[in-house]
Formats: sequence, structure tokens, C-alpha cells
Amino acid sequence: MMKKKYMIGFVLILLIAGIAGAVTMYIFCGDRIENSYICLSGYKHLSIKAEKKRTVSRQEIEDTVASRLAADQVYRIDKNSTIKQGDLVNISFQGYLNEESDRADMDQEHYDLEIGSGTFIDGFEDGLIGKKPGTQVEMKLRFPDDYRNKLYAGQDVLFRVKLNYVKKKYSKENLSDAFIRKHTSYQSVDELYRSTEQELKELADEEYRQACVEQIWKQLFKKAEVKKYNEEYLEEEGRKFDETYDEHAKELGVTSYEFISDYCGYSLKEYSKKRETESRQLVKKRMIVEAIAKKEHLEADSYEKLQKKTEQMLLDGTTYGQE
Repeated sequence: MMKKKYMIGFVLILLIAGIAGAVTMYIFCGDRIENSYICLSGYKHLSIKAEKKRTVSRQEIEDTVASRLAADQVYRIDKNSTIKQGDLVNISFQGYLNEESDRADMDQEHYDLEIGSGTFIDGFEDGLIGKKPGTQVEMKLRFPDDYRNKLYAGQDVLFRVKLNYVKKKYSKENLSDAFIRKHTSYQSVDELYRSTEQELKELADEEYRQACVEQIWKQLFKKAEVKKYNEEYLEEEGRKFDETYDEHAKELGVTSYEFISDYCGYSLKEYSKKRETESRQLVKKRMIVEAIAKKEHLEADSYEKLQKKTEQMLLDGTTYGQE
């Protein structure tokens, strides 16, 4: 009778051990990919330190609305405030060398100048601080000895400046529904602010997602061993790398070699090494994505969509800790 009990107990132990072993083997095998190009283990059960998601404040919403209106040249005209540092002032000015004689080619109407930007020579912007729109200011200044225009370098100059108005950014308190309908595609102030808040929250969500994805990729690159790089992919990424530099060179009106050497400071050997390193990194990432997608039966009509779908699957299976 005792033997029978021992035998039953022994069989149960073997059964439990077998089940545990099978589960362990299933988890291990389920997390393992190996083919002629790559070997990857443990991609399903990642653990990262999640950063705290950025919250969108009322001030950020207010600043974003004001900046977007300003980008569309929608400002509030202020003709009463005293000019201070940081103001955007609309001015008309004339410049004269040697005071009244030899008027220089320095005159412009309705020029927008940010006070403190350092756009004009020393003393010009400071000379406008504390003044009010509607007044005219005369300033006797001197061009620097190393001024870029040699005709003016080291010369005394008289500026006559008319202060037209200050361009102020709008805030919610001085916006109206009628104004918003006239200058934007929105129907009311509240609609503009709600839409801006939603966009900022979506941006914060995407920033958080990208921060998590970046941590996941750091782990995947360490876990993956490349046996052989896909030559077709390497050629493709190398071609894209060259095209990027060629486009920048074209924009600057120089040859690709001049851009690489003079603007980037690379020798051809350094450029070639950078090209190879970055191409291999991108190809390794692509091979990992395609290997996981095949294993998990994920499909998409482009590599970019497949990458995003794969990253989302990994995010869903990731354990998040607190930093």
C-alpha cells in the first residue's frame, strides 16, 4: 500500500515537472527566432523603465494657440504699451552716414524687429526700449570695425526711427468667435482651444510611445545576433544615405564632395565608414522586424507600417516599471 502511494506521488512529481518543463520550453521557443540571417531570443517578455507621460498644461495650450496665430501673421496691434525687451516692434527707419550728409542705403518701411534679437548693430535695439509707438527716435551709433559691409565698417551713422506699433500675440481673453471665424478655419474660440489641446495630448502620447519604443529597440539590438546581412537591403540603405547628402549639397549649390568635406568635415574614408555603420544598423532593425512579423503572422502593405505594427505588438507585451 505504501509502495503504491509512493509510486503515485512519484508519477505526480514527474507529471508536474513535465508540465513545467513544457511550459518553460514553450516560452523559450515562443520567444526564439533563428534563420540563416538572424538569431533572436526573448523578444516577447521585455521590461522597461517607463518615463512619466508629459501632461499638457493650460499655459502650453495658450502659448501654442498664440504662436500658431503669429505664424499666420495674426497679431494684436498695440499702439499704447511702452516697448520692452522681447517685443516685436514694427518700425520705419532711415540711416545716414556722417549725420545729415551722404545718406546711406539704409531705409525701410514697416520692418518687424524683435527687441533683443541682435539683428541690428549695438545700441539700436536698446535705444528703442522704454519708448512708445507713434514717436520718432534719433540715434547716433557706430558700425563695428569688422562690419560685413566694408563701406560702413567703422563709420558713424545717424538713424531716424519711427515706431509704428507693437505686434502682440493674442490670448484667450482678447479673442472673439467672430475674429476666429475670420482668420482661421475654426468656428469659435472654444473650438480652437479644444482642438489645440487634443493635438497637444496626441503629441504627448506619441512622445511617450516613442520613448518606450526606443528602450525596446535598445534591448532588441542587444538580443539579436546577425549571421548574415541582407545585401539587397544594405545596397538600398546605402543608396538612401548617399541621396540624402546629395540633396543637401544641391540645396547649397555645391558638389556632394564639397558638402561632405567642407560642410560636414568628413574625409571620404570617414564618410564611407559612417555610411556602412548606419546602413548596417537600419538593415539589422529591418531584419528583426521582418523576422518577428513572420513569426507572429503580422502583415502590412509597406515596411514602415509593418514596423509600426510590430512595435505595437511588442509594446502591448512589455512590462512597464516606474523610473
